[in-house]
Amino acid sequence: MAPGYEIKIVDPQTNEEIKEPNKQGILYVRGYSNALLIMRNYEKFTESFGFGWWNSGDIVYRDEDGIIWFVARADDMIKQGGVWMSPYEIENVLLQHPAVKEAAVAGYRDSEGLTHAKAFIVLKPGYKPSEELINDIREFLRAE
Repeated sequence: MAPGYEIKIVDPQTNEEIKEPNKQGILYVRGYSNALLIMRNYEKFTESFGFGWWNSGDIVYRDEDGIIWFVARADDMIKQGGVWMSPYEIENVLLQHPAVKEAAVAGYRDSEGLTHAKAFIVLKPGYKPSEELINDIREFLRAE
């Protein structure tokens, strides 16, 4: 940690600091120069700062050794069916499927305003798109 700075991980639902390892939350930083880049943008300033702490917008966790690991950007998260999901984590699981060469996940809103995750997949050579493969990949994703 850089001298003059503090960090904490905060549960986004309770706004309580997370002290136990391996629990994801939002990274907050406090230090003497936090506001230099956004001090001329009042809306961003008031959104980002609370009680001297800067909300980085990064979802992280601290492991058993105290090392902070980046998971995703909070503003990139997709809330589907009441559950927050990281496109990055979904992509990583999809890439473990034997047929998937590349994957990208994004959120979209349907005509009723509900948010859904949508995966864009490039198949490995030798695999052909089919309903059976789509269902296999969906089941793999659910299991993982």
